[in-house]
Amino acid sequence: MIRVTPALLLLAVALGASGCAYRVPPTHIPPSLAFSAADLDVDEIRIVDHDPTRDDTDTPADIWQDTVQILSKAARARPGASEGARVRVRIDLEQRSSIYDAMRDDGIAAMGMLFGLFGLVIDNEKLSVDVTVERAGRTFTGHGSAQKLGSFYAPARRRALAVALDRALADASTKSP
Repeated sequence: MIRVTPALLLLAVALGASGCAYRVPPTHIPPSLAFSAADLDVDEIRIVDHDPTRDDTDTPADIWQDTVQILSKAARARPGASEGARVRVRIDLEQRSSIYDAMRDDGIAAMGMLFGLFGLVIDNEKLSVDVTVERAGRTFTGHGSAQKLGSFYAPARRRALAVALDRALADASTKSP
């Protein structure tokens, strides 16, 4: 039997109140847009930061790499797609906050970093995505947005990007070109 100590109870309350983020949600490519991961051509990724004064740990190259990885993984998850596609993405970084911001304002926030190792939420990201997919002579466009919490294991920006891309691809598949 597990003995409930005040420290264990405090840990459970802290994790329950703040939430945990251990994985990046999957991105799906609708059947009407299905393309081969091998023939995926990410032609352009434009990143627009609406708060350029904010200190950011991710560089544009990191965001580019995350976008390509998310799209490639989604394409590999849909076997049977034999055609390639040219994809253009615009990412609008709208709002971000993290435990690092709190640590700059108040050093006691560093205590929260200990719980970060257990998957405690340490950042929050809001972004939107516009995607254009050119496939088989047709052009599909869609828009998606997301706001997600993140941890050391699954950063908020990557989680929000995956969900926004999923929503944008779904939106593109419902519109006739």
